[in-house]
Amino acid sequence: MQALFNWNFRLYRLFGIDVRIHWTLPLFMAVEILQWAKVDMADYGAYLMLGLFCGILIHEYGHCIAARLTGAGADSILMWPLGGLAMVGHSHTNRGDIFVAFSGPAFGILVCGLCLGLAGITDATITWNQVNPFGLWGTSLWLDILKINIVINALNLIAPVYPLDGGRILTGLLAYKIGYARALLVTTFTGLIFGMVCLGVGLYYQNFYTGIFGVWVVISCIIARTQLKMGAVPEYASPYAESLDSDVDRPPRLGFFARWRIKREAKRRARQKESERQMREEVDVILDKVKREGMDALSPKERAALNEASKRMRDSEG
Repeated sequence: MQALFNWNFRLYRLFGIDVRIHWTLPLFMAVEILQWAKVDMADYGAYLMLGLFCGILIHEYGHCIAARLTGAGADSILMWPLGGLAMVGHSHTNRGDIFVAFSGPAFGILVCGLCLGLAGITDATITWNQVNPFGLWGTSLWLDILKINIVINALNLIAPVYPLDGGRILTGLLAYKIGYARALLVTTFTGLIFGMVCLGVGLYYQNFYTGIFGVWVVISCIIARTQLKMGAVPEYASPYAESLDSDVDRPPRLGFFARWRIKREAKRRARQKESERQMREEVDVILDKVKREGMDALSPKERAALNEASKRMRDSEG
């Protein structure tokens, strides 16, 4: 599987991130454009593929930006027929991994909003059938690009299966309770079921892309489970969680009143420490005066301060 991903070339480099194209992506786009050409809409199909490419790219940039915000770093993006793969580091916390996984669909939602706004400007009316991914296609370019992005981002976010974003989010959430290793076993198990369903649907309806997508999900889950049992996790398919760290051993978070009591006690101790420091400084001044002038030179206030310091020392020793 890793060798398959190596069949790519670099398109450009921006902000330190390489955007690479898998050799099968231009072939996939050409086939789709030819399908639209059969109904004399080759140019429409080309614009649609461009919209698909840009939507996926923005989705992956969302992952990269989030990864850099969490200190994980981002190296490259691989574009291929089944979407995109953001090659980013591990943020070292489950919360950071969840944030990185969610940021891709979040950017995709922004793209959906932009497409809907442009469709509203260029089209007279927008009906549910035009927006529905299972409705009519070819009536509005912006709405068709919107449908593509709805499918991509909704599937990534809603499906709680590895290696989709929803599965990564669920892995991070479960890791708080059962640890990362067990959480990954859960999401890869659901991924196996999901992938086999997609494969069955693709075979039944003779939909090549659905079947291939199911095969990819199944293979990714098998590799993840195999490497996990061997004491490692897949580096190519798990850019957001490259170790078996878990927050499950952290102490439970204290309640509001417990935290308030701890802060109040800390402030009391700080005040007591400052009071003792001031007392020691005052006693040092008094003792220096006694050394120079004798006890008879002390004022009533200085005698009282010396007695108070002596009493505190006896109480602390007792």
